[in-house]
Amino acid sequence: NAPSAPPQPLHCQRCKEWMNQIRFMQALVFIIVEHLLFLLKMALAFIIPDSPRWVHDDHARKEFEKKLEKVKGRSLDEVTRKRLKGQQSFKVEKAKTELKHHLNESTDNGVMEEGSDSTRETTRLYME
Repeated sequence: NAPSAPPQPLHCQRCKEWMNQIRFMQALVFIIVEHLLFLLKMALAFIIPDSPRWVHDDHARKEFEKKLEKVKGRSLDEVTRKRLKGQQSFKVEKAKTELKHHLNESTDNGVMEEGSDSTRETTRLYME
C-alpha cells in the first residue's frame, strides 16, 4: 500500500487561491499599462508632426514656384536676377550722384563721364 498524501490544511488551499488572484491582477495591470502606453504613443505621434514646419514650408514654396514657373513660362531665378540687377543699378546710380555731390568734381563737359576709370573705382569703393 502506497501511503496517501496527507490532507492539506485549509490555509494552504487559501494561499493557492490568493496566488492565482495575484497573478491574474499582475497580468491585468500589465495589459492596462501596455494599452495606456500605446495610447500615449499614438497621441504623441498625432501631436508631433513627421517633418518640421520649416521643411514643410520650404517644400510648399518649391511646389508653388514650380506651378508659377509653368504659368509664367520662365524661371523665378530669372525674375530674381532681373530684380537684383535693377536694385544694383539703382544703388550704383545713387552712389554716383552722391559721389558727384561729395567730391564736387567736374570734367571738361561739366559732367562726370560714366565710363571713366575714376568713376568706376570710386563707385566700387563706395559700394564696398
